[in-house]
Amino acid sequence: MTGMPWSSAGRGPARSSNFAEMSGWPSRCSTCRVRKFAISMAWPRTRSARPTSGEAVPRARTRQNRGALLVAIGPAADRGEPAVAVRLRLDLRLRPAPAWLAAALVAALALHGLAVKAGADFRAFHAAGGQWIRGVDVYAALPGVMPFKYAPAAAAVFAPLALLPMPIARALWTLMSVLSLVKFLAWTSAAAQVQRSWLAQIAALGASLPLLGHLFALGQSDAVLAWLMLQAFRLRDGRPWLSGLLWATACLLKPPYLLFALLVAAGRRWRIAAGFGVGLALASALEVARFGLAGSAAQLHAWRELLEKTTPPLLCEPGNQGLAAIVCSYLVPPASPAFWPSVFALGALVALGLAVPILREAAAGERRRAEQLAFVFALYLTAALSPLGWHTTHLVAIPCLYLLAAQASSSCAAARLSARGALASMMAVGLLLSYDVLGREGFEAALRARDVGLATLAAVGIAAAAIALDPLRDRNVVRKPTGA
Repeated sequence: MTGMPWSSAGRGPARSSNFAEMSGWPSRCSTCRVRKFAISMAWPRTRSARPTSGEAVPRARTRQNRGALLVAIGPAADRGEPAVAVRLRLDLRLRPAPAWLAAALVAALALHGLAVKAGADFRAFHAAGGQWIRGVDVYAALPGVMPFKYAPAAAAVFAPLALLPMPIARALWTLMSVLSLVKFLAWTSAAAQVQRSWLAQIAALGASLPLLGHLFALGQSDAVLAWLMLQAFRLRDGRPWLSGLLWATACLLKPPYLLFALLVAAGRRWRIAAGFGVGLALASALEVARFGLAGSAAQLHAWRELLEKTTPPLLCEPGNQGLAAIVCSYLVPPASPAFWPSVFALGALVALGLAVPILREAAAGERRRAEQLAFVFALYLTAALSPLGWHTTHLVAIPCLYLLAAQASSSCAAARLSARGALASMMAVGLLLSYDVLGREGFEAALRARDVGLATLAAVGIAAAAIALDPLRDRNVVRKPTGA
């Protein structure tokens, strides 16, 4: 019943005693004497006064609200029913209509990836899950399989899929990614208040194409991890322990999500931190139970050696679009002693710029909006600050593109024009600077110029500036979404 208000803890629909407030109908109908509808957690209850003899009962217009309970009132005496008949139906279609656009795009990309691409990254996940089940080294080199670069305990996450044949396991993993991405995009559009705008949805999804293109081709985990972090964010008030457990699970696969420790500490959410610690302890206990204490230590050592061996040569690879790759292309090479200080300085500068709209909202007393912006920008920073920020890793920047789509219709001319320009740049990167248009050499040249990384960085920066500098304080940018 997605049309109903939700509690801040995200536990379910809040009980309301006045359906008129939710449906937009008048609270008292003088003609049909319908005063109130009480909505329970499971099913509606209706209370109405029977009209007097000969009193006409007009048909009320049902509200076009996809995905909610629709109530129609009309004369039904000719069918032997009470004079006021309340007919209920549950509409399970996606709500609102523009949400179909995102679902259709994600489904099309998933089917294309399954049919055409090899899913090289998922093959590594599947192999690591099988190695974990057999109790052998998950980092052992296997012919024709990429190395597994996640934490040792992360292999246990893929163990259930490893019990299935590769085609079935990959299909299930793709389905999980599709569902995660659809839910993530639905929350994103609701947070930016553009879920009912076809134009904004088209602009945001078109700008997201460079970030979505490789996800299903590789079978990566970024969509599932984005959904995990979203659930951790939405449960931060009502179920902080579970929020910490979900955050710990995401960190096992992508350590850059440890950046959220700054937000947890700033908000003094110690129960989330405790849940995070419990999650890591459970993962360690599971690893020790499978490999023993000495074997677990050996796995950690092998993981560290693998990262030290494979990460430096890939810093300047064409597919890397993070801040480290931008520094590599335009400032100093990785061999220079100034490389990592330059990366940290650039990251700090970006983080400070993104903190401005967050602090502005917090100073205005909009704590929930400030938390939403902090979550959205922290997601982007996990990809930008990652030493290997690939195309799919930048998928978490999509909420910033939806904020841009919202600002594209801002009453502030500077915010409106800059947002439209940034969206057009992202669309150009996805459509014009693609492999099909440029060919292999041209596409690699564009990647070496860090087209995706620079365009995403500019888009995120413009979104933050538009929110922070809007002189009219247009509040249509971020509102409390359902369940957050």
